[in-house]
Amino acid sequence: MSSFVEPPDTMKKLFRVENWPDDALLAKPKVSKSCLLCVKDSYTDFHVDCGGASAWYHVLKGEKTFYLIRLASVDISCMSAGGLPLTTARCSLLTRVTNATIAS
Repeated sequence: MSSFVEPPDTMKKLFRVENWPDDALLAKPKVSKSCLLCVKDSYTDFHVDCGGASAWYHVLKGEKTFYLIRLASVDISCMSAGGLPLTTARCSLLTRVTNATIAS
């Protein structure tokens, strides 16, 4: 799969592992790519990739929709207080959702 899917040139320039300093205290990581596969109608929650990894999406077939939410202080307070599951009565973030779709 690694030889089939390549990151965009912009991502290659940003990848820390591809631009590892020669005088770094730690050795260059041996893994520079990982793969997350998503099947039709699947859901990927928000997460932070480990070790400062850079991520990009390559849609082979179909589309992937991202829901982008602009948070307000009331939303952050609601989530920090354990306001899950989020409901419109308890949190206002659902009123500020936009989406972006990537299609093959």
